[in-house]
Amino acid sequence: MQLFGRVANTEDRDGASLSLSWLVLNFGEHNPPAEDAPEVVLQQYARAYILAMFGSILFPSTTGDSIPLIFLPLLANLQETSSYSWGRAVLACLYRNLCRGCLSSTRTIGGCSILLQLWSWERLHVCRPQMHTGAPPIFGPDEPPRPLGARNPKQVLIFARDELDQQEPNQVQWMPYTPGRLADAPIICIDGSRIWRVVVPLICFEIVEFQFPDRVMRQFGISQHKPTPVDTNDTLHNLNRRGRDNVDWVVKNATWLAYWDDRLAHIAQEQFPRTSIGEYMHWYYSITRRIISAPSTDRPQTNLDYMQRESRIRRVVKGAKKVVSALRDALNDSTAAIANNWLGNCRDILDEVGEGHRFEEVIGSDVQATPQHGGRYPLGQSHKRGHISWATDFTMLPSQLTQDDVGPSSTPAEWSRHRTI
Repeated sequence: MQLFGRVANTEDRDGASLSLSWLVLNFGEHNPPAEDAPEVVLQQYARAYILAMFGSILFPSTTGDSIPLIFLPLLANLQETSSYSWGRAVLACLYRNLCRGCLSSTRTIGGCSILLQLWSWERLHVCRPQMHTGAPPIFGPDEPPRPLGARNPKQVLIFARDELDQQEPNQVQWMPYTPGRLADAPIICIDGSRIWRVVVPLICFEIVEFQFPDRVMRQFGISQHKPTPVDTNDTLHNLNRRGRDNVDWVVKNATWLAYWDDRLAHIAQEQFPRTSIGEYMHWYYSITRRIISAPSTDRPQTNLDYMQRESRIRRVVKGAKKVVSALRDALNDSTAAIANNWLGNCRDILDEVGEGHRFEEVIGSDVQATPQHGGRYPLGQSHKRGHISWATDFTMLPSQLTQDDVGPSSTPAEWSRHRTI
């Protein structure tokens, strides 16, 4: 009553949550304040607007038409409200929802997805709408211009996963915010740049999620080093507000709040000597899972030039298995040479797309793999079974070895991988 000037009915409240529909009905365009409304009423409308923005854009939940009232006390003094670190809270909520959203049992996701979408469009080509540089489109007198986000194709989750699986380094804009763009940006956009590279916990009530800018240094125009391992605190990660209505989160998270207060002491710095791109990629491929999900059989039709990569990889792997069987049953050296040549092709294909480990999984440890055209007896005398001995290295093309600069100039056009047998 004090903050809104009215109280929602029981059917418009769900425990500690308030219906967004109630806010729209009571404070929306169909129920505006009077032209001579006093300051206290205008502040009530401002709180309703901000809370509705929280529930629909910045902190949306999977429940849809509701917003936790835990945010409302933070809007009591609007002068203090503007001094809070809302960006940190939005990121914390988004990170937590991304963690939950990646689980196979999850069907919906909360958090500020439009922030993730805009971030992605600045860096990745996947699902990015076509940007028109010519004359602007013409809209009718009563037709507002469609925002950029409305141009995204519909029902492309499976497509996006497959497209991300096959993305190449040259398709990534590693540093979209160049010094030239930042120089033209409004002050509000760069006012917090001194803490862009702080390694700190991001906090939103019960949510505590760490920010690790040291793992994405290239977006700051700094060469990327091999970062230290990250160990997620499962107890902290699984914490929620259920049954904790009376918890004072300032006290509960005192340790993490103190860490945040000391944030300027945790700025990620460039490390010397610099890690080469080849060294970094060798480390990255050793710790990551490169395929997001199984290939789809009912991928939505799109007008984009696209072929599933995962299905091609599986066909190559199956072909390699057949070649191994043919090698073991080869009747003569000529047949064995042909089969070995096909096996080398399969290995090269898997190697080039970063899936060379599948080759070793296919042929096991009882067949000796040799380079293509490696001799008359590719599998040894009498096709003797041996042990695989090969390793992977990463090098840049000669044209890319002229400089090891930071920022966009160090982005590789492509990776070439070669083997040591």
